[in-house]
Amino acid sequence: MLGERRRVGGGGGYNSKGSPEWCKTGSKSLPRNYFGSSCQTLYISTKFVFGNVIFSWQPLDYSAYYVQITRDTTSDTWVRVNSTHYTVGDVLLFDSISINVRTSGSADNNIMTYNVSKVQTQIGNTMNLSWTAPFFPLAGQYLVYHTHRENRTILSVSRHGVRYGGDTTSAKYTYLTRPFLSTNIMFEIRNITLDDAGYYNGGHSADDAWWGGGVVLVVSDKPSKPKVTGDLNVEVNRYTSLTCSSQSTSAPDYYSRLVTLSYTWFVNETKIDRETTETPRLYVAKDIRYNRYSCTATEEDMESDRSDPVQINPLYTSTLTGQRKMNIQELEIENLRLENAKLQKEIKKLEVETEVLQSKKNFYDVKLQVIRNEHPEVLAQMLKDNGC
Repeated sequence: MLGERRRVGGGGGYNSKGSPEWCKTGSKSLPRNYFGSSCQTLYISTKFVFGNVIFSWQPLDYSAYYVQITRDTTSDTWVRVNSTHYTVGDVLLFDSISINVRTSGSADNNIMTYNVSKVQTQIGNTMNLSWTAPFFPLAGQYLVYHTHRENRTILSVSRHGVRYGGDTTSAKYTYLTRPFLSTNIMFEIRNITLDDAGYYNGGHSADDAWWGGGVVLVVSDKPSKPKVTGDLNVEVNRYTSLTCSSQSTSAPDYYSRLVTLSYTWFVNETKIDRETTETPRLYVAKDIRYNRYSCTATEEDMESDRSDPVQINPLYTSTLTGQRKMNIQELEIENLRLENAKLQKEIKKLEVETEVLQSKKNFYDVKLQVIRNEHPEVLAQMLKDNGC
């Protein structure tokens, strides 16, 4: 059971003459066996509200109380409270929650244990839910409630039979307990969806949907499709981190927020061994630009869809300019640009030298023409000397 109204103690309650002994509690006197073998100062009850349990106690005529909480076998230190209730959060993480309340100036223990009951299934399954009711109303009806986003009645049981709203049958639920007056409450839920998750409890009034007993139905689904984020532009020979971001989509939400996901990383469609963290650290080498990284998230045995892949752009410092970091494509373009500028300078230099040589050639052509016109005998001798 998720919890119950309970008086702590056990046995006894009668004196040697067979008459009941009495305990004083606030302004009332009650038989000792109302509490157990010893007189208990407080009456403690529990209330389950969206993943938390609220312990409340009576009577209310003490100025302060001292509270100690035990989660499974781990006990907290004592704390002083000035109210008559105490809330413990995220109880689905534990099997049991115990509270010990002492009144101001007393060392008497008033202990209440809240047993956490939850069942887990997946979408599309059929599941039986059950708990033991403290009593079944001989007159009237026992109502079964489902609390998820809202509190609603799913069925009602009387000594004459079961009603599902205004009908005697339901495509969703089937009450299984016979006879109908039994305190062993059991019913079937079919074709389970995320909307069926939440807290189920029963009683003769709407307030009983919260108090004690009942069970939490957890409906599991695969995590959301992850998204990989991180610094994708990193200088070579340095480290960077990628993050696989996903969330549990199981219900109810006060369960899903407690879920711890595990992760699987892939590089170029190959699983990276022994890497299950959300944010792995990667060394950026020159050839890392060819890698495509992706991931999946897993909740228990349910794995998400694969994330879209990302690539890391290694950054380099130009060896020609040494001024800024760039990726390999930018570096290649920058180097080509600088080489082209250098080549253009060489071409310009050759063009100038060619013009100078052309000027010299024109000068000698003119001079040779003058010699041919004015001194043909000299030109003939020059040609003869050169073997022409």
